[in-house]
Amino acid sequence: MHNDVNRLITERQLSYLCKCLANAGVVVYFDQGALGNYVFIDPLWLCRDVLGKALAPEGFPQAQIAPLQAPAIKEEVIKARLAEHMDANHVTVILELLQRFDLCHLDKRKKTYLFPSFSKDCFDLTLWQPDNGLHYIGRRLSCEDETDTFPPGFLSRLQVQVYKLLQMDQVMHMFGNCFLVEVGGYQCLLVKLTDKGKTLDIVGRARDTNSRACLALIDMVQGAVAALIKTSCPTVFLNIKVVSCSDLQAHVDDPTIYTINDVIRGESVGNRSGKTESLVDLLYFGDQNLRTSYSSQHTPISHIRGEDIEKLEELLDDGEKTWRDLAKELGLGAYIKLLEGKRPHSTRMLLLKYGERPRWTLESLLSALKRIDRLDAWALLRSHYVS
Repeated sequence: MHNDVNRLITERQLSYLCKCLANAGVVVYFDQGALGNYVFIDPLWLCRDVLGKALAPEGFPQAQIAPLQAPAIKEEVIKARLAEHMDANHVTVILELLQRFDLCHLDKRKKTYLFPSFSKDCFDLTLWQPDNGLHYIGRRLSCEDETDTFPPGFLSRLQVQVYKLLQMDQVMHMFGNCFLVEVGGYQCLLVKLTDKGKTLDIVGRARDTNSRACLALIDMVQGAVAALIKTSCPTVFLNIKVVSCSDLQAHVDDPTIYTINDVIRGESVGNRSGKTESLVDLLYFGDQNLRTSYSSQHTPISHIRGEDIEKLEELLDDGEKTWRDLAKELGLGAYIKLLEGKRPHSTRMLLLKYGERPRWTLESLLSALKRIDRLDAWALLRSHYVS
């Protein structure tokens, strides 16, 4: 490639130029691994004629991988299959591209490529049977705008992201519309798309001895969702709600959904069947010790009450340092233009976006407010949420 461009340009300058063009969507370029030797000057051709044909469903003309009919394919098998349709030197490039787009994942230990999009739609109900000896909690991540949905292929890409984060003793069961994570011989996590792709449920169930580990798994999946939203559909804002734990335990098809504010404000709420559920039951598997230790470490942004967010909107909508400065301090400066269109609720939408990641907490928000010298907003939150 370098020989076909101005030879006075250094390799480093050429790489920088390619990255700028890639950020603008003009070309596709990755500056790492074998892909660093290629610049794809026609993204449409790459998606349609290369990746599209590789992943085309069985029965489509020139379908290359789908006829293997398995979400897990041995490395030597898939390489041999692709080599039937292309130059053998390009097989590694195609597989690297598929991995970079989170369309598959190479399990190096098993020498197997995982393709969640080839998973069967049928969910094996025997893997998620009711168990009264387990405590359940659930989070529903819904699109704030009712016209938004999770994009096609989102769940498959999420499965790839989560699989890469799992520990050695954690096993994933993949299906077309959901996936399970198994730890210690039982399924402790269920993630599924609901309401025609408008919501995503993360359901955990734990024994008394491993509630902390299960809560960490739920946080991990929510963080993976937020990271994938940022790259695949950054204009989507997520609203985090709470699912009735007793309905989950009873495997109710349409469980009661609470807002975080409802749960926190009253410390207990009632579901549609009239059963009262406490904050500890709904958020911490009924484990008061877990609540105490978890709350002492961090308070999720989603736990800020609605009335306090309204006060923050009044404070941060004007002044020398506004919500725009806060967005930059929180690392969300790229969203400022989008948030301008959300006025007069730009502050609320900023906090909604910041709160999508469970590890981005009230404590980090307080630090950011202090750094931009908005001590009025800092004092407001600190007085209500820091003991």
